[in-house]
Amino acid sequence: MWLYRDGQNVLRDPQTGDIVYLLPEPSDVPPLMADLVYWINEATRRQELAAPIVAALAHSQFATIHPYHDGNGRTARLLATLILHRYGYGLQGIYALEAHCAQHLQGYYAALTVGESRNYDLYRAEAEVTGFVE
Repeated sequence: MWLYRDGQNVLRDPQTGDIVYLLPEPSDVPPLMADLVYWINEATRRQELAAPIVAALAHSQFATIHPYHDGNGRTARLLATLILHRYGYGLQGIYALEAHCAQHLQGYYAALTVGESRNYDLYRAEAEVTGFVE
């Protein structure tokens, strides 16, 4: 059994304290994660999308589901690295993606921002993820 977060949480702007993103309800996390894992496995099996696109979309969805109280960003980057590895990308070791994100932190966070949507359901319906995938 995965230990997903058991309480509702929000992401706040560190400067203003304003809510910038309302996470999915804790009861929604297990089915959302099951759907994500299913999609990753199918996308990997079919290989209809390029590996970096699958990895970026999986990363984005994981981060917006935000299944844990802490460590979601690190886990999302590790997931993306795993997907790239499954497609045969070496990435010069496991920390290459983590190091890249650290070197471009402002751009990474800006690309991952949910935009105008303040909650997960709206994000899923309206999100423009092209910038993050790029």
